[in-house]
Amino acid sequence: MTLSPEGSQEQAPPLNTTQANISAAMSTSIDLVHCILIASRVGANVLFDRFYTPRGEAVEESERVGWWEALHRASERDLGKSPEDVPNVATHLSRHIVWMCSGETVIYLVGTGIYDEITLAEAAATLVAVIKLICKTKSVTIALVLANLGKVCLAVDQMIFAGEIERMNVESIYKSIKLKQASK
Repeated sequence: MTLSPEGSQEQAPPLNTTQANISAAMSTSIDLVHCILIASRVGANVLFDRFYTPRGEAVEESERVGWWEALHRASERDLGKSPEDVPNVATHLSRHIVWMCSGETVIYLVGTGIYDEITLAEAAATLVAVIKLICKTKSVTIALVLANLGKVCLAVDQMIFAGEIERMNVESIYKSIKLKQASK
């Protein structure tokens, strides 16, 4: 409730679902990688995204779009001049944001708790290195990411499970991807 200038009480407008989810996330400090997103460096097109929640529930499309807009706003000034494979940091709604440009792409990671800027920067560097191995290139292009999207998904799954970083060893992740492909 809020007080009007005349002193009478007014009901505050109800929160929509997205606002309620964001408010709940802000009120608790949890150790979680909330999302990983790979986008084009120019044009801001999302190539891949994966969202994690504390209880594993699905993330609504409107919340996904809201996060993409927030990530893009946090990084848009620096995307053009950001050096290759160097982590950049920001915060939004008490969450740590790290993004790293590599070739034509930019990788975003969002986390809270123990998944701070340092941990997320290391994870971003690991993922960039794995993608370069997968694509057999020194410069990541949009076409290569899309052509190898299945392997990129496997790499993310090998690194992050249920919002927790499980592995950050480039060779280990790459070998496990090759083993999964060989078993199919």
